[in-house]
Parts: sequence; structure tokens; C-alpha cells
Amino acid sequence: MDARKKRLLWGLGLVDMLVIGLLGSVVWQHRPQPSLPGQPSFAPCEHALLAQLPGYLSPAVSWKAEQLYITFIAQYAGAIPPQSSAQLLWEALDGLAAVERRGCLCPQNVTVVVTAQGAEETLAHLAQLRGVDVTAWQTGEISPAQLAERATYRLVGRVTPRASQPDPWYYPR
Repeated sequence: MDARKKRLLWGLGLVDMLVIGLLGSVVWQHRPQPSLPGQPSFAPCEHALLAQLPGYLSPAVSWKAEQLYITFIAQYAGAIPPQSSAQLLWEALDGLAAVERRGCLCPQNVTVVVTAQGAEETLAHLAQLRGVDVTAWQTGEISPAQLAERATYRLVGRVTPRASQPDPWYYPR
């Protein structure tokens, strides 16, 4: 290799180093700052209802224009949760009534689910109501008994397997 080719290779090597250094400095200076996760956004009525519901029941609320969905999870020390856990449905409706008095309009359909967990059995109380009935109850036009008559209610129970009993679907035969 003659001297001219060596100088050309050295020149190209210096240009490469210069370009790589320039690109490296651009990347180094324009590193994106990590963003912090934002606060969850709630609609004002949804937020007000969550504030009315007891926190120890792990309430969850989904408030849309036509549908309101409220869910609770109640934990009981006994093997079977008491049937009286259905009274927690009224807890949700009381919270909704307080929010309605603040000016929030009740959606057309209201669904309340209370999951009552015991040591061996879990019960789910499901109530579906019309918004106009909830508003009429809140204003005193109908009684709690009339509201209960107009609601659709279901009780679903299931047995939770004990840890000592293997699940037959888990272990191969």
C-alpha cells in the first residue's frame, strides 16, 4: 500500500470517528427524561361516590352515562359468609343517594355486586336496578321495600376448595 492510500484511509477513519462522536453527543444530550405515571382520572360523580363508600370493602365504581356498576368485596372469618352480607347492597345505594343529593344524575341502569368471602365458601349478591327507581327511593317517593321489589336480585354461591384438597383438574391422572 502506498502513502497516498494510507493517508486516504487515515482521513476516512478520522471522518468516521468525527461522525460517530457527533451522533453520540446528540444522543447523549437528547435523552428522554423518564415520565412519572399520572394520577388516574375519575369523573367527578364517580370520585364522589368512591369517597362515600367504605374503603375496607375495596369498592370499585364504573359510572357511564347509561350504566353504573358498583362492586364490594367483604371478607368474613367464618367458613360461610352470613346471608346478612346482602345488606351491603344498601350501603352502596346509600352512598349513591348521597352523591345524587350533590347534583349527580343517576344513570339508567345500576348494578351492585357484593362478593362475600368466607374461609370455605364465597357468596355473590347481585342487584340490578333502574336509575329512576333509585332516584324515587332517594327522594322518598317509594319505600325501601318497594325498591327491593322492583330490583332484580340474584344470590350466587360457590365453594372454595381447601388447600389440603388437590384440584382434580390440576394434576394429571
